[in-house]
Amino acid sequence: MRFIDKKGLLLAVAVVMIFLLAGVAARGNYQFPVLEKMVTVILAPFEYAVAKVTQEVRGVGAMGADLFSVYRENQALREEVEQLRQANLKMTEVMAENARLRTLLDYRNRNSQYDLVTAMVIARDPGTWTNTIVIDRGTKHGIAKDMPVITPRGLVGTVTKAFEYTAKVQLILDPRSAVGALVQRPESRVAAIVEGNAANPQAPRMVNIARDADIIKGDKIITS
Repeated sequence: MRFIDKKGLLLAVAVVMIFLLAGVAARGNYQFPVLEKMVTVILAPFEYAVAKVTQEVRGVGAMGADLFSVYRENQALREEVEQLRQANLKMTEVMAENARLRTLLDYRNRNSQYDLVTAMVIARDPGTWTNTIVIDRGTKHGIAKDMPVITPRGLVGTVTKAFEYTAKVQLILDPRSAVGALVQRPESRVAAIVEGNAANPQAPRMVNIARDADIIKGDKIITS
């Protein structure tokens, strides 16, 4: 047998009666001051709770809008930073190219007795990275087989094949390459052969040197 809580039942009946009387008062001209006060007192906590929840929801909505605005601003700043980074890279490359061109122009002016043709490396042999390169000048520009290829810092290699608009260059780092060279120091002037070193491609070696040759560490080697 189930027992009914009398106090709870009475409270429920009282609440129902209050709402019924409030409805009657709202539809007609009846005034119940005491009832109105009771309804106000009873409903006040609920109204406060509803108002509080509504305020919190509005606050969360405003916070969400602010976060979305911050996200969009952050994305815009990221894009701007990337654009500035790309512009900086391009500017750095332009400055480096200008420096190289000034160096080449100065070298050409100091060696006006030679008919120099400027060229740019456009490819490398992937199988022999340190052996051969391809330049963007060919027979149409006066390039021919066995011509030396140089930079302001010295000899690079020799043209092995010349095509109409390109040419293949064998680097002095190639083990198959061999060029005449000598020690620049006036007291020495030892002549020898510089060839590529298969054991260490980045360091060509000087061969055919006499045992008592006057060569010391730090000597500069130039092509003969």
